[in-house]
Amino acid sequence: MDGSDYWAWYYDGGGMKLLDEFYRDVLKLNVVGFPIPTDYPQGMGWFKKEINSLSDLKGLKYRIYGIGAETYGRLGVSVVTIPGGEIVPAMERGVIEGAEWINCEEDKKLGLHQVAKHYYTPGMHEPVTGGQLMINGDVWKKLTPDLQEIIKVASVYATTQRNFAFNRETAHACQDLIKAGVQMHRTPDEILKNFLDEWEKIQTEHASKNPFYKKVIDSQKAYAEQIVPFKLSWFPPYNFAGEYYWKNKIYLTKK
Repeated sequence: MDGSDYWAWYYDGGGMKLLDEFYRDVLKLNVVGFPIPTDYPQGMGWFKKEINSLSDLKGLKYRIYGIGAETYGRLGVSVVTIPGGEIVPAMERGVIEGAEWINCEEDKKLGLHQVAKHYYTPGMHEPVTGGQLMINGDVWKKLTPDLQEIIKVASVYATTQRNFAFNRETAHACQDLIKAGVQMHRTPDEILKNFLDEWEKIQTEHASKNPFYKKVIDSQKAYAEQIVPFKLSWFPPYNFAGEYYWKNKIYLTKK
């Protein structure tokens, strides 16, 4: 699922009920939660040299975290997990040879374009990223129904508006980076495909150990099984009309 599918799963596919169950029954927390936006999708990141295949990544010291690090590690990448503020100094000193952060806008703020000139996107480690707004359960119960509804609606509105703004902000920032001499490349399909293959194995392992994890994954897959084939069948391919009008404006190089 892409970002719109993911948020739709929360509000249209049963995700909110599972979120409530997670806080109440799994974490045993007295909180009410609402999904709120963070920036996505995220690029594969910055490198000092061109990356043309998975073999170019193997053994390379690459900053990434979480399940993304676990997945790339299994693919033979020498993964390194360090905080965001340490990425640029580590790249300068050669401690790492590549790094992912967030997107053109945030990466530019960090100064990654000053220590590496090859940027690769998309990444497959964070096609969607989600945050949470958590409210103390006792406080929530004291709110009148109209105030509860206002918070629910505001969280959806904030998510929608942030997703809109993300596209515009990132588009401008990517152009700024290109003007600053950054070469933007499309991540080779081989890398993305191998990442998904390995991720599916990891996902299966987690599901076999954690019943609630499996419950959530099964719910997402059931929703995706309806929505994704429909969109692939019914929606016009984005690149069809997009390339008709703007093909000469695409700034990613592909090999």
